Amino acid sequence: MASIVEQEASSPLVLLCVGGGVEGAPHPAFQSMLGKPFLFHQLKQLERLGVSKVAVSVESVPPALPTIVEQLDRPGFNIRILRTPADLTALVTDSQPVFVKSADVQVSDDILVGLLQRTGRFVTRLPEQPEHSAFERIDLASRWAGLAMIDGMIARQASVIPEG
Repeated sequence: MASIVEQEASSPLVLLCVGGGVEGAPHPAFQSMLGKPFLFHQLKQLERLGVSKVAVSVESVPPALPTIVEQLDRPGFNIRILRTPADLTALVTDSQPVFVKSADVQVSDDILVGLLQRTGRFVTRLPEQPEHSAFERIDLASRWAGLAMIDGMIARQASVIPEG
């Protein structure tokens, strides 16, 4: 069976960003859905769609994450855990696209395939409205919808950004 997303040297690395979450509660990415953490299902979706390289960015590694990686990491579908922006530099080349996705956002297969196959950079945005207040503000007029495509060169430069 052919992959939906073509696997070329320039195929994107998918960077799943898991935020800090609410103090004392598990991040939504690690809450159970159908007996598995939500993140597990997101990774299975990416594998099903033909993605070959995924990096999961976390501030701290919850106990469930290494188990998920162990269950899913295999030849043809590689998952890495990133703790700092510098960890990303070892995974991408300057010319490789990086698809950045918030782990808080679920996207249908059709939309995700379309976004993964797009060429060039993009950032999905939502207009500044009360119903979008849960999304991160990126400027005064809009919020990040949790999906973007950036160049590997930009991702590699993130390693020089000071932490905190």
